[in-house]
Amino acid sequence: MVGNSCVPGAAGLHLIGGLPLLRPDEQVFTDMLDGWRNQQLARDLAFSTIEGRAKAVRAVTAHSDAFPWTLTPHPGPGHRMNTDHLNNGHYQYQTPSCSAI
Repeated sequence: MVGNSCVPGAAGLHLIGGLPLLRPDEQVFTDMLDGWRNQQLARDLAFSTIEGRAKAVRAVTAHSDAFPWTLTPHPGPGHRMNTDHLNNGHYQYQTPSCSAI
């Protein structure tokens, strides 16, 4: 990035050279959400849409107790892969019944 041009949706540099971050994961997460917010504002999305999306990301982060870049794709708790009924190599996931929850 050359200069300090302020382009909507662009991420700016907010660090002082040589200064270590106090809580790097939290700061990166906050800056990531701010950058994403700016990008969505540049696309002229409604504030309610942007805040709803950010709220969903924060909720997943709080629920999983992990930052988004540490999460791995999997069906989630309570799901198990049924290998007894493979259908041409396609997996079928079974969700738990209401009585199992």
